[in-house]
Amino acid sequence: MAAGDLLTGVRDTSTILGNKQIIDMSNKIAYLEPDEAPLTTFLQQLSREACHAAKFEWLEEEGLQRKSLIATVLGSGDTSVNVTTGEGVLFKVGDLVVVTSTLETLMVTAVATDAVSITRSWGAVAAAAAAVGDELFIIGNASAESAASPTKKSMNPAAKFNYCQNIRTPFGLSDIAANTSMYGGADKNSLRRAQMIEHKKNIERVFLYGEKAISGTTRSSGGLREFISTNVYDVGGFASHAELESYMQYVFAYGSDRRLGMASPMWLSALSLMGADKLRAVPRDNLWGFGKRVYLSSRNNIFCKKYSVEWGSFWRLLIPFRYEH
Repeated sequence: MAAGDLLTGVRDTSTILGNKQIIDMSNKIAYLEPDEAPLTTFLQQLSREACHAAKFEWLEEEGLQRKSLIATVLGSGDTSVNVTTGEGVLFKVGDLVVVTSTLETLMVTAVATDAVSITRSWGAVAAAAAAVGDELFIIGNASAESAASPTKKSMNPAAKFNYCQNIRTPFGLSDIAANTSMYGGADKNSLRRAQMIEHKKNIERVFLYGEKAISGTTRSSGGLREFISTNVYDVGGFASHAELESYMQYVFAYGSDRRLGMASPMWLSALSLMGADKLRAVPRDNLWGFGKRVYLSSRNNIFCKKYSVEWGSFWRLLIPFRYEH
């Protein structure tokens, strides 16, 4: 019996044995998300120290708080002001306090829980009424010569901690699979690359969404979702230019004038729209849009980098980081 089939006429690709035809296959594998871990990449560029225990601890201290709010209406003739509940402890006899809405300076003469007794119009600015919610700013203490020492106040640092999480992304190949020739190179190498991408994404998700916990020797690390509980600014909808400028006051209140902003796709769209209405087009233009990722605000700037979002509430976040931290 003959080996093969008899062909009549012109041979074409439909009649030539498929096993004989060489496949034109790219040696590169196209990954959907080749590097969707920008926060992890950024942290790898910073100076760092090794952790020598499964639990890492540190201390944080903010310094003495200097601001409070008026809790009840302050009349122009009142000699006592009620402040935010629990914040009377911030004040001591001899403190000079400015009502920022009227610029009147007050001298503290006594403190009883959250009721602060005051001398009005300490200086040139006349006493004036102030509303509930107006800010009180402690500028310092003034003591008479040979006076007794004012009440001593200081901050006790807060103890913080996190756990080291053991993150594993396993993969394996049989001996035969490892030695089988394949497009894209050895499967061991392509599999290692794919799993390294997944491993880096796992680390990124812990940084963003993790919550610290421990059970025996199994530990999980806390992420931004757990640690960011204060200094959260809600624009109340789609961000406008004016709202972003207000947000910048919080972002740059402390530290250097540069920030890295981990921005969700929604925030990047908002930034693009802020710049789009400033663009001017002419008939010969064949490009349209706004692609800048650096937002400049007075002397400050924030470089925005998109992070991958898979959690509903994170679609709306812009998370700034201080470079020095």
